[in-house]
Amino acid sequence: MRQRSKSKQGIFASVKGKKFIKEKAKSLLQMMEDDAMGWKDLPNIARMFFDSPTEAIRVLRKGSSLFRQTPIESFMLCAVIHEEMKKRLKEKKKLKLDPDYAALNRIVSDKLSALCGYINVKYENVMAAKNSKVKRTKSMTIDRQQIIDRCIERYRRLAIKQKRTFLTWYEQNYN
Repeated sequence: MRQRSKSKQGIFASVKGKKFIKEKAKSLLQMMEDDAMGWKDLPNIARMFFDSPTEAIRVLRKGSSLFRQTPIESFMLCAVIHEEMKKRLKEKKKLKLDPDYAALNRIVSDKLSALCGYINVKYENVMAAKNSKVKRTKSMTIDRQQIIDRCIERYRRLAIKQKRTFLTWYEQNYN
């Protein structure tokens, strides 16, 4: 039984067979490299797949982390929150009475009607705050805290983690 399995392996089991396969693989790889298109042919390749240069650039940006751009809506959302935070930190009397007055969650909750437009959510569909006297309607289906958390996360990713990028944009565009 054991002899049969060795005999079925044939030339592939021998040292010369393995060497032969490796040499063929190298030459095949070399042939593929020689035949491949280079960087010089990139415009021709793009013309084959895309109708316009803007479409090709959009696909490049979408697929590459080097070209990813933060949407302008995120910058605007962070700018609104940043402005409100600066304003509230200056109001020392209110901060003494209410220490949470300048807290990020509170700022986003108070400005949620303006911030919903930046994250493509209709404010009419967001549930009202518990302390407000607004009656709940059937259209209010989205949990308020989830939307607040979404805004805070965008603010954290851009204004806190990429502080330099945000502040340069803020100084150039928002002031």
